[in-house]
Amino acid sequence: MKEQLTQTITRQELVNLLRGVETPQFVSMVTITDVDMNKYKDYKNEGKTNPNPYFGQVRNLSRKYKIVTGFDYERSVNNRLEKEGKDSNFEGQGNWFDVISKGLVQNKKDLSKYYFRYQYQKDSTTQQEYLFNGNPIEKQLFESYMKQKSNYENQGLDNPLMFQVVSVDNVLELTMNGTKYTIQD
Repeated sequence: MKEQLTQTITRQELVNLLRGVETPQFVSMVTITDVDMNKYKDYKNEGKTNPNPYFGQVRNLSRKYKIVTGFDYERSVNNRLEKEGKDSNFEGQGNWFDVISKGLVQNKKDLSKYYFRYQYQKDSTTQQEYLFNGNPIEKQLFESYMKQKSNYENQGLDNPLMFQVVSVDNVLELTMNGTKYTIQD
């Protein structure tokens, strides 16, 4: 078995590494992100009732394995449409980011903000640990306050391509091309 290299890099070095991603490749990563929540449980129906006691205090420590970066989003969606026997005329909608490479995007309004782009596969796995003020917490305690994620309806697919971005500021580790990169601040 080939020995894995480990390298400590800065966030800027991570950005530079991701700038060079142009072909599909499997990666694994560890991230820590704020859980996206509503301030109030009933904000849609009753206005500002039932304040969220967890708002801004829960983080998601996530380990993602067998995810793919370096893909062409539109081509990937159109390939899936063809496999499903549908018209392959998908065109991506306008985004809040510009594509720098097939592994990196940049916020259009804040050019100092970079994001790693990836997609889940059928055999991708994710291990999540939720932390409330640094201590483990069960998801069911705050799940009703979480914002709904995209269901990718705009793709027109029965089996949607689950495309995601995560801020490079939230990446703790990235394993790519046989090297495990540990990110230092």
